[in-house]
Amino acid sequence: DPPRFINEFNNIIVSVKSDVKAGIIFPAVDYDSAYVSVYTDASFANNMDLTSQIGYIALLMDDYGNAIPIAFRSTKAKRVTRSVLAAEAIALIEGYDAGYCIAHEFSRLFGRRVSLTLATDSQSLFTATARGSATGERRLLIDLAALKTGYRNYEIDNLVFVRSADNLADALTKPLIPHALFDLMRTAKHRLRAAQRILRVRSSEKERRSVT
Repeated sequence: DPPRFINEFNNIIVSVKSDVKAGIIFPAVDYDSAYVSVYTDASFANNMDLTSQIGYIALLMDDYGNAIPIAFRSTKAKRVTRSVLAAEAIALIEGYDAGYCIAHEFSRLFGRRVSLTLATDSQSLFTATARGSATGERRLLIDLAALKTGYRNYEIDNLVFVRSADNLADALTKPLIPHALFDLMRTAKHRLRAAQRILRVRSSEKERRSVT
């Protein structure tokens, strides 16, 4: 229903314009603790051709709560997916690709390795990637294999599960007022609120994992 989408879009535009404090602010970021954090999200089969809308937002953050939006994207998935998990996996792959390139460039600028954190509000995807859960969908197996390889090789340093209300990318795939994103735009401050995360310790013998 195109008129409904137009009305929802106009409501969001009005909300943004009415908030005079919302904007992109560039605070001073602590180079020593800076890292890249990418939030991803998908809205399953919500387009008229039954493709899913996927999106991500990448931030440069530090241990003091400073955060700068570096890149964001909202687009249609290139293929129709058979499940919510598959749509979320495509979004996470897109965020992973962008985040890895951004972290690599900042590593060159800072003269040290900049870590990459990925955040998703799909608990099933979080579990499948971190714990290696099996799935019967063959195309999805390829996407999960890419994520698992990046995680195993420490190209992805941290993987976290966040609530939808704390997912900055949620507003890039759904017609809603982005309260969490507005808070970032008003203050240039953001803390990653992880509902679950994987803690990893490098070891010469093996990798220890624990879910908190």
